Amino acid sequence: MAPKSLALTAMSLLLSLASATPVTIEARDLLNPIGATATGDQEKWSPALDYDTDSCYNTVAISPTGQLNAGQDPNKGQSEILSFCRKEDRLTKRNVYVRSKCNNGWCAHMYDYYFESDFGIGGHRHDWEHIAVWVQNGELKFVSASEHGNWNIRFPGQNPQIRFEAGTHAKIVYHKDGAGTHAFRYATSGDEPPENHWQSWRWGIGAGLLNWDWMAGNLRTTLSQKNWGTAEMAVRDKDGSAWNFGWYLDRSRYYCVTELECPGNLAGAFNPWA
Repeated sequence: MAPKSLALTAMSLLLSLASATPVTIEARDLLNPIGATATGDQEKWSPALDYDTDSCYNTVAISPTGQLNAGQDPNKGQSEILSFCRKEDRLTKRNVYVRSKCNNGWCAHMYDYYFESDFGIGGHRHDWEHIAVWVQNGELKFVSASEHGNWNIRFPGQNPQIRFEAGTHAKIVYHKDGAGTHAFRYATSGDEPPENHWQSWRWGIGAGLLNWDWMAGNLRTTLSQKNWGTAEMAVRDKDGSAWNFGWYLDRSRYYCVTELECPGNLAGAFNPWA
């Protein structure tokens, strides 16, 4: 057989094998996290997280080289999304972005968590959820957890109580709210043991805690300028100003017992804009 014929035959064989053998290609590799670093108080009060089995793990929003997370398409099936975003390796490849403001005896620590997809009715690529821990003169006064654009505020000692890991880390669970999208909820006794792969509550430096103010300026700028769609960071300087951070701090202290009973701002002496 002529060399040309041999080449054509080999090419045909390769094409037939390629078409007969399905190949699954992951759209992207996991991003590497930025090295964890935080103040003592940010570490002390960092929430302890778990994740229901119908929920993604939080992961890295931006790599040390400035690569942004592409997220996951919410139009995929739930099992397909979870097969990526709930892989065990995400527990080692993540950051939690924290930013603090202290004045007039109060300190507010805002913790931001990035998830690759928020699937369900009204789902979207990218999800940011937030937890604010409010401390007065070194004592935790209340915790605010994001919940579909609102804040679920609880106080130590109230019923139902905030559960704590190691005394200072409020236990929070990322969960799917029925047929809708995801939000944070406070842990109950039924959440023991945790449902993540490691069956442990994840918090602090060991969970990739990262002080926003200590990040490289170019990485903060990239995160601040990114359009996350319907999701929103709480700690960033949107449009080049700290207004965004101040607004989220202000909203996270606005307390309502019910939709019709809102006593108003807690931590009244605190200035979120200072």
